[in-house]
Amino acid sequence: MNITLFSSNRSLGACLNTLLVFVLLIPLTALAAKKTHTDHSLIAAYEGSKIYSKKFKEFDEYELFKGFDNEKKEFITEYLEGKVTKILYTNPKERSELEIYRNYKQAIDKEGAEVIFECNQGRNLQCINRYVGANLRKRFGINGIGNKSGRYMINKLQNDQYNAYLIVAVGDKYTDIHIVEMKEIEMDKVVFNLESMTNDIEKQGFVVIEGLYFDSDKTELKSTSKDALDVTATLLKEKSDLSFLVVGHTDSKGELGYNMDLSKGRASAVMSALINNYDINAERLSAHGVGPLAPIASNAEASGMAKNRRVVLVQK
Repeated sequence: MNITLFSSNRSLGACLNTLLVFVLLIPLTALAAKKTHTDHSLIAAYEGSKIYSKKFKEFDEYELFKGFDNEKKEFITEYLEGKVTKILYTNPKERSELEIYRNYKQAIDKEGAEVIFECNQGRNLQCINRYVGANLRKRFGINGIGNKSGRYMINKLQNDQYNAYLIVAVGDKYTDIHIVEMKEIEMDKVVFNLESMTNDIEKQGFVVIEGLYFDSDKTELKSTSKDALDVTATLLKEKSDLSFLVVGHTDSKGELGYNMDLSKGRASAVMSALINNYDINAERLSAHGVGPLAPIASNAEASGMAKNRRVVLVQK
């Protein structure tokens, strides 16, 4: 359907009246403003800044950027877990990177937070000495720091109310504010599905054991892995005529040899738990580690790296 709002045979006033009626007929919901994002309660935006984007997870893994090892040519990182908020602001054009950064630093200092790391990309490329933008953006979600500019700091706030990390990255045009509120994961949210695991074994010959937990760079199973081990043991007892490979996988962070050992160590921990705690015949299982050699997601982001860190039961 074609609607002509203006015609050479009609007066301007009549045309304007038609336009007004047309606008008034549009449902109010179509004219409603988009939902606006708000600042985090722990840290307000620099005056004049505007929220460009905001991401929030009630519980997630956060890979903390702590600089760059010039000798090894790799990122220095640490993994945190908790409530993660990522806000990207556009900076007011008339304010400098230095002015914005020092204001944030002053505000955070007043809250009693401790600065545990700082770098200045514009001063001898302290943050990293290679192409920066894409690397920090894809892996850590940091947009403020550029190839030759950007100031970055990690602050730890610990008091009666909060145990949190405040990460600030200020650049020429954008400022990243990342807040990680440390907390324990809420468990008992997943009911392990024995039927689904059985179907995976029967249809594809392997199954990823969901719900296994290890501390970073450790091979000892955490107590929160018990539910996953329970259902895995039940599966093995129902398939008592089958033997399996227990295969550990890692993300691509770190050296290959280290990851190969880590992945096998975790697989061995799972195998030992099944044998010692559930009376699974040791001859039916063997532990192996393939490190980062068989990813199922991109290692460019923390979410993909988390998926790649897994233990898989493979039918022999």
